[in-house]
Amino acid sequence: MRNKPRLAANSLHPVFADATAAGSIALTDDWLRDWMPYCFHRLPGIGRYEHVYLPLNRHYKPLGQVGRKRVRYEDYAGQAVIFYKDPMTFERIWTATKDDKLWLYDDAAASRVDYFKRLGRLMSQKVRAVGKEPRQLHRARAYEAPVALNRTAGSGTISSPQRD
Repeated sequence: MRNKPRLAANSLHPVFADATAAGSIALTDDWLRDWMPYCFHRLPGIGRYEHVYLPLNRHYKPLGQVGRKRVRYEDYAGQAVIFYKDPMTFERIWTATKDDKLWLYDDAAASRVDYFKRLGRLMSQKVRAVGKEPRQLHRARAYEAPVALNRTAGSGTISSPQRD
């Protein structure tokens, strides 16, 4: 039979140690703030899909974006995730939900203690990445007149339309 480890008089209980470490993660770790999902923002009107969400970092920008410059979420639709079910209904994942955003953690240290467990539960849901250039996001090109065949005076030359 194994002996239970004894805590030194000046050490924290493991639960409190985890909470203390978790409390400082998002404040000191740029990698977590910049590259890990803080929340998911709904992108409406993306093709035929209803539940398309863009993961955002702690700066409310797409993952990896950190500058002060504002970004248009629609420009990063290729990084979005398609959920097959409404993610608002997922249990034990979100710390908060509001309108078009779902948060994975907040300012409370307790929300970061089990962050990776909740992120794992989220990724175990049926999801699909939108991808770099999904077919449903292509914008129509401006109309270009076809190349005209110039048949004047029996010449068989091809000429293209004049452009302004």
